[in-house]
Amino acid sequence: MHRAMSTMPGGKNTDLQCLRAIAIILVMMQHYRLRLPTPAAYSRLFDYFSFWTGVDIFFAISGLLICHSFVRDLRDAPSWRDAAISFWIRRLGRLFPALLVWVAISIIVAAIAEHSPGADVRAVATSGAAAVLGVSNAFWSYCVQHAVACGHSDFNGVTWSLSLEWQLYATLTFLIVAFSPRTAVLLMLLAAMVMSTFPAPSFSYLWAFRLQAFALGAAAFLALGRRGNLPSLPLHPLICVTLLIAGIFICISAPMQFRQPFILPTVAIGAVLCLLSSLSDTGYSSRSRFAAPLVWIGERSYSVYLCHLPIILITKEILARSIGLQVDFAHVSIGIAIAGVLIAVCSDLSYRFIEKPFQEIARRRLAELKSKQTNSVSQPFET
Repeated sequence: MHRAMSTMPGGKNTDLQCLRAIAIILVMMQHYRLRLPTPAAYSRLFDYFSFWTGVDIFFAISGLLICHSFVRDLRDAPSWRDAAISFWIRRLGRLFPALLVWVAISIIVAAIAEHSPGADVRAVATSGAAAVLGVSNAFWSYCVQHAVACGHSDFNGVTWSLSLEWQLYATLTFLIVAFSPRTAVLLMLLAAMVMSTFPAPSFSYLWAFRLQAFALGAAAFLALGRRGNLPSLPLHPLICVTLLIAGIFICISAPMQFRQPFILPTVAIGAVLCLLSSLSDTGYSSRSRFAAPLVWIGERSYSVYLCHLPIILITKEILARSIGLQVDFAHVSIGIAIAGVLIAVCSDLSYRFIEKPFQEIARRRLAELKSKQTNSVSQPFET
């Protein structure tokens, strides 16, 4: 039975949007530290927790949604080529324009950020090019592993996960076409198991090309989805909350509590627990008093991810040139307030005027292609 509380008007799972919001908040908690005036008590949290694992929650969500999307395209399209074209037009329309804009903005920020280390315009442009080409994870891994001067990762460093997602999209869709959805996901799970037997310190190649959480998300779709639809599980709200809390705790504590090579597979398990918590047919998040702001953030999570570090660096520059970067209540509060407002405004503008318009362009392009396909089939062959 359809439950209106569990979905948004556009058919999106509200709980997944809330989970996206939680994931991006975790990422921002990681990146706030030491870039803006940071209380000592907050810094001590990092002796016990790491919040970069929010990206693995994104990977798990992507695994589920991308597998669902491409399987649906294969079912509806006349050929696998048409399915692939449809899939990639939507993905590029969704992801590429905003990336291009924020890479350009990062270069501008580098030109004015006198108080940020590594603000080298040429290096930032190079890392931006790697992001646009979809090889940012390889670029930053190479820089770290070989101690190459590639500029500071505060500029475009977050794009490593976007490049990885694109690569995982391509891998999964290729394997589905070559074999079948089940075989494709099984192969990715096997690869994830093999990768999980090797150490993967931060920005090593195995860390930057990890696929554990994505593969588990795709497996969740195949195991739990019915008739190609997104899974909708009969979970009590208390179970959902328990899964979410447990998943977040596992994600943020694993990097500090486990040794290699167990960190990434443990984080992936935490991420898929978070994912499962968002698949309830009751839409428990919709009834929460925090649902509306979380859904708002979740809708804009991609733009938030792209803009939050440039905004943090701009905020640091504002503070450094005006009241200073002292660590006291006033400076911490002002820094958080400025960054928070700017991130909210800029991500909303990016969502409204970049993401949504280009998604609409992609939809129109797909409609035109489908119309041409229909006409070519309906018209008799002429000699």
